[in-house]
Amino acid sequence: MNKNFMKIIQIIPLLDLAGAETMCENLTNSLIKLGHEVVVISLYDYHSVVTERMEKKGIKIIYLNKKNGLDLSLTFKLIKIFKEYKPDVVHSHLYAGKYAHVAASICGITGKVYTIHNIAKNEAGKMNRTFNRFLFKHCHVVPVSLTAEIQKSVVDEYNIDFKDTPIVFNGVSMEKCHIKNEYTGNKRILHIGRFSTQKNHEVLVKAFSTVVNRGNDVSLYLYGQGELKESIKEQVNNLHMDKNIFFCGLTNDVYSVMESSDIFVLPSLFEGMPMTLIEAMGTGMPILASNVGGIPDMIENEKSGLLCEPTVDGIVAGLERLISSEEDRRTYGHNAVISSEKFSADKMANDYYKIYLKACKG
Repeated sequence: MNKNFMKIIQIIPLLDLAGAETMCENLTNSLIKLGHEVVVISLYDYHSVVTERMEKKGIKIIYLNKKNGLDLSLTFKLIKIFKEYKPDVVHSHLYAGKYAHVAASICGITGKVYTIHNIAKNEAGKMNRTFNRFLFKHCHVVPVSLTAEIQKSVVDEYNIDFKDTPIVFNGVSMEKCHIKNEYTGNKRILHIGRFSTQKNHEVLVKAFSTVVNRGNDVSLYLYGQGELKESIKEQVNNLHMDKNIFFCGLTNDVYSVMESSDIFVLPSLFEGMPMTLIEAMGTGMPILASNVGGIPDMIENEKSGLLCEPTVDGIVAGLERLISSEEDRRTYGHNAVISSEKFSADKMANDYYKIYLKACKG
């Protein structure tokens, strides 16, 4: 292996417009920019704007057409691919790890890395956590944490040393960010996230309806898809908020959407290091985010944004403060841009490269 050049395979369940998937895309782009060869494997035969973007850049994506449930045939397919490509590093995300690293171990690949995208117990179910213990102990897979809180959860859950689970922050391509320079607006409130229990849409909608009913002339724009979308639409209609809350689907131009919005809100019940939050910081958006998971490692309360409890009262108080104070919006937005510099995709790629080198030494 040339220490300045690596063959890397990234493996992920699928490539959709979501946090771990965006991180995988950004990391792949930056590793290639550094001169490495990267192939991406998607467990599912799933095509999206993300795969379209990557393939337009010439990035090879291999689709495995995973069956529902535990699909042991994937391990054999991966063994065949690894023998053909002979990668230095196999880097997995989410539940792709249980297929990727068994196959990599059988093929004698020493460079095995697994990014933990969320608090350990939220990241994986009981069976997958049991499998992860096997991977970390017997297959010498390096678990990488996104934040100090995730690192602690990995240490506690898997009984490993802090030194054996390094921290690498997620990163975005900062040159893509459209930095805001206007903070007089306070009417367009933006949320981007999958319609799932984690993202706390039900509480956000209740809080927003309270803000509107108190006389604030504001609108909420919800971007995303997910299993709870229809129930949240029904809630919006029952609260008579259909003239104030808009369902916008997916977007492949998140930076333009952020630049044209006034306030970004992320009221999640738990988080690792959300990519949308980094994107909002890089754009210079005034941010209201819940004080959970890795978010406090990203946002300094009342300096680069506002932190709140993910409750109706907490969200209402935070929104009303940002709506009413142009000075706060401007200050938090400017400071968010400065703070975002440590979350660049190029820094992320360099940090992973150092981990790859160490992992390859065994």
